[in-house]
Amino acid sequence: MVVEQADLSARLEAARDLEVENLGTAINATRRAELMWVPNADGSHDILQWYTQGNESSVVIADLGSGEHRRVDIPHERFLRSPGLSAATVVGPKGRLYIGTTSQRGIELFVYDPSSNQLENRGAIVPDLNVGRVSFALGTDGMIYGTGTAKDLGKPKLFRLHPKTGAVKVLGVVGPSHLPYQGHGGSIAACGDDVYVASGRVPWFVVRWQKSTGKQTVLLKTARVGSHARVLRRGATCFARVRPGTLSGESRAGAPDEVYRLEAGKPVSTEASAVPAQNTTRPRVRVDRADAHSGGAAEISYLPRGAKEDAPWSVLKFSVPTAPARILRIAALSDGRLFGTVENYQGAFLWDPRSSRVERLGTMPLSHYSTVVHGDTAYLSGYPNAAVLAFDPSQPWTVTRGAVRGGSPDLPGANPRRLSYLKEHTGAHKMFCGVKLGARIYFGGMWVRHGNGGALGWWDLGQGAAGGVWKPFVNRRIEHMAALERPNLLVLSTSNTVDVTRRSKKPAEASVLFFDVEKKEIVASVTPVSGAKRTGPIVALGNEKLMGITRDPKAPRRAAVLYGIDAVVRKLAWQVQLPSAIRLHPRQLEFDFVVGPDGRVWTFLDNRLVAIAPDDARIEVLGVVRRPGRIAFVGEDLYIAGEADLRRVAGVATAAPVGASNPPSR
Repeated sequence: MVVEQADLSARLEAARDLEVENLGTAINATRRAELMWVPNADGSHDILQWYTQGNESSVVIADLGSGEHRRVDIPHERFLRSPGLSAATVVGPKGRLYIGTTSQRGIELFVYDPSSNQLENRGAIVPDLNVGRVSFALGTDGMIYGTGTAKDLGKPKLFRLHPKTGAVKVLGVVGPSHLPYQGHGGSIAACGDDVYVASGRVPWFVVRWQKSTGKQTVLLKTARVGSHARVLRRGATCFARVRPGTLSGESRAGAPDEVYRLEAGKPVSTEASAVPAQNTTRPRVRVDRADAHSGGAAEISYLPRGAKEDAPWSVLKFSVPTAPARILRIAALSDGRLFGTVENYQGAFLWDPRSSRVERLGTMPLSHYSTVVHGDTAYLSGYPNAAVLAFDPSQPWTVTRGAVRGGSPDLPGANPRRLSYLKEHTGAHKMFCGVKLGARIYFGGMWVRHGNGGALGWWDLGQGAAGGVWKPFVNRRIEHMAALERPNLLVLSTSNTVDVTRRSKKPAEASVLFFDVEKKEIVASVTPVSGAKRTGPIVALGNEKLMGITRDPKAPRRAAVLYGIDAVVRKLAWQVQLPSAIRLHPRQLEFDFVVGPDGRVWTFLDNRLVAIAPDDARIEVLGVVRRPGRIAFVGEDLYIAGEADLRRVAGVATAAPVGASNPPSR
């Protein structure tokens, strides 16, 4: 029976600072971003290796012909936002490299001159395009054409840059609208009188924009799900490559790209072999030691031009600014240690409470969203392509990003070892949550870029094979999950979304779904809060009860509501209105909802740490935490992420479990 708690607001207000022990910074680092290549007139190459940390950027410029290198720091007010994710590059006249990226002030332009090894920041050239991806292309007329994202129009915007004068002219928006999705120019090519833009993401269009008339024509359109299109120029000819889908919205896995030659504004089907290969002869480079650790030391190795394979590699040694990296996720391992990862792919670490020691493991080969610990192995998933990796914490970490030899998670004996890309089975790009049920590790998430709905994937421990489904979730994204061992069901907490296949309507409200893993179908659903767009985090309390938390759209400030579900009859059992609002995005880093060793559910209401009794929902207010974060228990000690320093509240939970089963993944 749920108890009345009329004094909860007063107890939350009266809470005092919790005694939190600061265990120190886990990782000092900076994010290594894109490596850019610039050909020199003599056949050698320069490279630009970018680094970002918060709002600061640095670039190491190296001439691989002479071996000279230097670092340029980008001031706070002019920085690259996620180079490699939103940056565009094109080699223009006189061999200069034009770099475009979104900054707070619009599309920011950098120009690198290899003849002088100088980098020039020309500032914002198109002020209203400050989100999404930028694309550049050099036209046969010597002009540079670009696209950026017109945020509220669902279309890319086309512009032209005159290399000699630096003048920029906005030519207008391109193609049909992609609303309610953002539309961007994924690629661009310019031949003669025509500029071609591959506009995406749902669906993709290949659009012709005619310079002389300004007329636009849609030449190609893809399926709405599982497809992709891009355009490119080779010599004086432009081509389009299309990854096909079907009208039913299913991707054609393994199907070859369809290739078209774009002649006088018309697509002509052709063979892939008709597209000339691009001459990209470059020196061999190793960047497995280019990730800066504490102190900022880093290095790049390269094999000089013309050197034999067995020749010694040249090494560029340098330093870049580093800063404490925020801890995003933590999980308790079976050996009593804590596994954690920090922001921006900057690394993973182990914390050993017995020695009070942090061990930095190495850089992450994925953006880590979910961990499932089973036995002596931690199964990791996230983004991109919903990769699944198996990490054995008893063995050395071997993975490094960008290594030419070794360091790949796909190599035999790698740790962590990549087991599969669940995208191949589910279409999903991001996996937010996971649990073990039976002989499988399950992960749930969503499509990105080439679709919109949810997906459920798994790794079968016995068969050593992956699988997944997505059709039951075309209009519901999976954001949290729990497992019921009897009767072998997954419980999926979802958010409602538009079905891009247009075969079903967007649900009016979000539901908790009961999914039969043998039948691979939804067998029941519960709507815990009327009108809610998300059902929020959920946990299983044994095999008969579930507890969840979400926002009530009808409450003041959309305050949180706690709810219980009877897992036997699969109906809502109770609700408790809470006085605090919560954040519910599945990537939320300053909130958590987990079962502790005492069987209670631990979470945050604003910045108050609370524990909720599983039987009557009685809430104990533990105290104020300066900045909440993801949490994990090792014995009776509670660990908190969310800052660069790992934090601990010692002895906060008794070790007398009430019987919780399969807590959600971290």
